[in-house]
Amino acid sequence: MSRRRRGWGRAAAVFGGIAALLLVFELGLRAAKIFRPPPLWLATGSNVNAADWRIVCAGDSHTEGVGAPRRLDYPQQLDALLAAKKPEFRYRVINLGQSGCNSSEVAERVELSLRWQPERPDVVVFCAGTNNHHNFHHARISPERIAKLDRSELLKLKLSANRVCRFGLYAWDRLRFVHSARNGNREPGSFAPASASPEAQTLREWLLNDIDFLQHTVADRGGHLVLLTYWYQIAWLDDAYREAAERWRLPLIDAHRVGSFGSVLGSIKNPVMIADLEHPNEFGYAQIAALVFDSLQKANLLEPKNRANGGVVPDRQR
Repeated sequence: MSRRRRGWGRAAAVFGGIAALLLVFELGLRAAKIFRPPPLWLATGSNVNAADWRIVCAGDSHTEGVGAPRRLDYPQQLDALLAAKKPEFRYRVINLGQSGCNSSEVAERVELSLRWQPERPDVVVFCAGTNNHHNFHHARISPERIAKLDRSELLKLKLSANRVCRFGLYAWDRLRFVHSARNGNREPGSFAPASASPEAQTLREWLLNDIDFLQHTVADRGGHLVLLTYWYQIAWLDDAYREAAERWRLPLIDAHRVGSFGSVLGSIKNPVMIADLEHPNEFGYAQIAALVFDSLQKANLLEPKNRANGGVVPDRQR
C-alpha cells in the first residue's frame, strides 16, 4: 500500500507541476498580449491631391501629435486607416492641431480654414479645452478688451496683477497639488478644478460657447461636427462635452478607455501607450485613430458622395 501511495503521490506531483507550468505559460501569453502595442497605420500619401470626402481634425497638442514621431499622430493614422479599410473611396484627413491652443483658438482656426479652403470639409472632429485653464487668448468668456489682446499683452497683464492676487492664486494651486498628492491622485487632469466649483463652471460655459459657435459654422457649410474627448478624464470638460452632444445632437466619441488595461484595472494606462504624463505615443494615437474610424463608421459619416456627378449623401441635410 505504501508503494502505491507513493506512486500516486509522485503522479499527482507530476500532474501538478505540469498544470502549474501551463498556468504560468497562459499568464505569460496574456501578459504579452496586454503589453503588445497595437498596429500602426502608416500614411501612403496616395490621396493627398483629390478626395471624395474630407475630414478635419481640430484641436491642440493631442491632435497635433505631441508624443509621437512625425506622421504618426492620430489624424495621419486615421488617413492611412481609411485608405486601407475603404480603398473604394478617396479620403483626405487634415490635421488642424496646434499645441497650446485653447478651445476658442481652435474654433477660430477651423472657421478660417472653412473660409479660405476651396473645398469644405464634410466632417470636423473637435478635441480641445484642456488649455483653457491657463490660456485666455480670444476666450469667448472674457471681456472683449482682454480677449483681443495678443499673447505678449496678456502676459504683461498677468505680470502686472497685484501681489496679493498672485500670491493667493499660487497658494491655491499649491494646496490643490498637496491635496491631490495626499490622496494618491496623480492621473493626468487630476489638478483640474472640481466640476462644481465656480472656476469649473466658467470654463464649462466658455467651452460650450465655442462648441456652439463651431457647430453653427460647420453646419452652415453642410458639414458635421463630431466631439472627441481626451484620453484622460477631466470632470468639467467631460460634462461640457456631454451637455453639448445632447443639446445639439452631436456625435460624441469617448476616448477615456484608450490605452487602458481594461475593466479590471479601470483607467490605469498601459505604459506601452504613454509618451508623457498627458500625451499618448504613436501606439496610443493608433488606438485613437481606430476609435474615431469605428465611431464615424457607426454614425454613417464615412459615406462620400461623388462630387463630379453631383451625387448626394443619403440622410444629409444640404
